[in-house]
Amino acid sequence: MPTVILLDVSLSMTRPVQLNDGSETIRKQLAEIGINAFLDHLSVHSKLEFISLLDNLLLSFACQHGNPKLPF
Repeated sequence: MPTVILLDVSLSMTRPVQLNDGSETIRKQLAEIGINAFLDHLSVHSKLEFISLLDNLLLSFACQHGNPKLPF
């Protein structure tokens, strides 16, 4: 089954997040870590999985121009 990963690249993803160990990071870095862990898992357990990575800028561009269908 195809997998589509959407990544929010808006300004809100640069907001800081306080981690349990007291350090601070931004939401985008947490999303990247999560996506990498997910892709690593799929590469081991689902070698034939088709994966597409999109950001919401592409989606919003398509919707703003009256074409909510993407080219895949």
